[in-house]
Amino acid sequence: MDFHPNLPADSQILEFADYIYDTYVAGIFPPTMWAAYDAESIRTTNACEAFHSRINQMFYHAHPHIFSLVDVLMEIQNLSYLKMQNPPKVNVHPRQKVIADEMKKLDEGVINRYAFVKALAQKF
Repeated sequence: MDFHPNLPADSQILEFADYIYDTYVAGIFPPTMWAAYDAESIRTTNACEAFHSRINQMFYHAHPHIFSLVDVLMEIQNLSYLKMQNPPKVNVHPRQKVIADEMKKLDEGVINRYAFVKALAQKF
């Protein structure tokens, strides 16, 4: 484990770190279930979460009228058609470039996970 040598000596922190590792890294909820591994996921790791957030911003009430719902769904459909007909230009955000470069180093074995996290933590 890359991070284990840097853990504090406090027994409660060690117990918590073991719980996190056993549950979310090696246990019943592995990273493939909850984490995305790409440079484009800056705001969210899930396309469904992004869609849900976008659709929630389009309503003013928790329980909108059916006609409001239909109007929003039609607007989403129109926006989807426009996006399909006019694909966006690829503009790589500087953060995405940094993340992609560090991910490449990690994949190639040039750096370990600790160095990967440390490099990104210092830049963001």
